[in-house]
Amino acid sequence: MAERVKFLVLSVSTLIVAYALVGGLLPQVVGQEETYQDLSLFSAVLDHVRRDYVEEPDLNESLRGAIEGMVEALDPYAGFVAAEVYRELQEAGQGDVGLIVSKRYGYAYVVAVTPGSPAEKIGLRTGDLLEAVEGRSTALMSAWEVQRRLRGPEGSEVALKVIRARRSEPQEVSLTRCRIEPRPPEGKLLEEDIGMLRIPSFHKGTAAEAEKAIRDLLERGAKALLIDLRSTAVGSLEEAVHLADAFLPAGATIVELRGKGGERKVLSSSRSPLVEEIPVAILIDGGTSGPAEVFAAALRDHGAATLIGERTDGRGVVVRERTLHDGSLLMLPVEVLVRPSGELISAKELRKAGLEPDVEIPGRDFVSNFYFDHIDDESGDELSDEFYAELDAAVKGEQLREAMSLLREKIENQQGESLKQAA
Repeated sequence: MAERVKFLVLSVSTLIVAYALVGGLLPQVVGQEETYQDLSLFSAVLDHVRRDYVEEPDLNESLRGAIEGMVEALDPYAGFVAAEVYRELQEAGQGDVGLIVSKRYGYAYVVAVTPGSPAEKIGLRTGDLLEAVEGRSTALMSAWEVQRRLRGPEGSEVALKVIRARRSEPQEVSLTRCRIEPRPPEGKLLEEDIGMLRIPSFHKGTAAEAEKAIRDLLERGAKALLIDLRSTAVGSLEEAVHLADAFLPAGATIVELRGKGGERKVLSSSRSPLVEEIPVAILIDGGTSGPAEVFAAALRDHGAATLIGERTDGRGVVVRERTLHDGSLLMLPVEVLVRPSGELISAKELRKAGLEPDVEIPGRDFVSNFYFDHIDDESGDELSDEFYAELDAAVKGEQLREAMSLLREKIENQQGESLKQAA
């Protein structure tokens, strides 16, 4: 027994020391001397548990919990998955429910909901918390594990306990998994001279598909472009960089990847822009995350687009997955993403993370007025899901109207300048 405890302590200590010596990714580096003091305290606590705890402790379980807690405390996107769980969830099935999650407030946090998915159909939305998946608390899972447990065979059901801001008690819901294929970018003319491009994700091939749609809109007479990135939360950094290249002059910084010890890698545009000299606006919200934030920040910081909507999610890190010697999985952010302005996309303080819109919609007055116009002051009942669906639709509509108004004004200003120059 003692030998096993020593081995487990050594394993945990090695992991802690390794992280401390590497320095952390964000600017909270623990001094080496302080680290060894903490290890001494950890060892002392473990020794007392082994000797004095009234029951026989499950040290394997306790130490695994210590590892998981240490890793999760580093960053919302860090995580540890035990070997047996990793093996169990390697092949999770092709069915999904359309939720993209991270970890916040100790639970799984809904970053975005895929349009048309089972999750959207029952009214789940950005900001909801998953308390449990199939009866298992998400407080005890990494975001990776939660995401995998949401998947399964097509047609199978998954039971969730959801904490929603609009409910006084957690709700238990059951979703039927289905195959969710990535949707390609979609372009259309909203008015005869304003084109709209919806980008649901930055999956492989998105940049090329989006550029094709943009060319079509320009050929059809678009004099301004509105790009919808609301609830766009998945995809690859490479696709986002490639598409940003279509809007920026050669040599413009798109994003900087900053690693440990100040290592830097700058990704810049390398070709003549496909889109220039026409107004561009980008719709964003709390579900705009990751690659979508990189794309939006690059255009905003170079003055190539105006951001309209709500503050974005703030997923501004590159995560590396490592399979450890026992078959467990460790996920650590190894680089932070830096905007062309020099600001980080991520932040330890949630209210400072993400991209702040140039035009914030909706404002407090809009939401307050909607409540006053749609609720009965004498009713003490909880507001219905239908009410919140109407509110979400009203918010999206208001954001769209504001963006169209801004682009219309910019088109008219450009035409006015052209007439002055011609005269």
